[in-house]
Amino acid sequence: RQALSINPGDTHAIAWLGVSLCNVGKTEDARALWENMRQMDPLMPMSRAVLGLIDIYEWRIDSAINLFSEWFRLESQNPAALYYYTLALAYAGRSKEASEIIDQHVHIDWPDTFTKLSLLVKYAIEKDTQKIEKLVSGDFEKTLRNDSQSTYFASALFTYAGMKDKALDFLEQAVKQGFINYPLMSEKDPILEKLREEERFKKLMERVKYEWEHFDD
Repeated sequence: RQALSINPGDTHAIAWLGVSLCNVGKTEDARALWENMRQMDPLMPMSRAVLGLIDIYEWRIDSAINLFSEWFRLESQNPAALYYYTLALAYAGRSKEASEIIDQHVHIDWPDTFTKLSLLVKYAIEKDTQKIEKLVSGDFEKTLRNDSQSTYFASALFTYAGMKDKALDFLEQAVKQGFINYPLMSEKDPILEKLREEERFKKLMERVKYEWEHFDD
């Protein structure tokens, strides 16, 4: 917000403010911010990215897929576009389609985080826990654990693959890093349904609910 008070048109500041608002469960504020941004620059791919993310958090999954599909069409060589598009497809139950798109477009030798996240989507769909354990290790695991949003979605993918303990570890880490989107975790995210009866999850949600209700930006 301080950066935007100096330069209201700073798209990077707007992007990260939008993401941060989503992470703390203020998706309506994030949407208003980015709808205005899209009107200012309707061709900017980043607007589709953030609005698609907001749609996932609000469980408008079909809209999210459409936005991420447009982003991927505009920037098919962008590993982030591939990751979010296929993540949304996996959330929608279109796992075969997501896996095929990853096979066609992922550059497996690229060392970036988003390429590895796309592979995590694929391995989760396949429930290949051995490949997941090998992938999520070393520097990549450290990178994931230092970004609350990536940690959260990794937790969902571990849940998808049936790795409950690892999913709860990462979910606790996401909260520790500031991810307190209580409506998403407690109710909206269908993948986390498999965790909601776990005592660790219930205890964590008590903390998240309190922090979400008392958060003041």
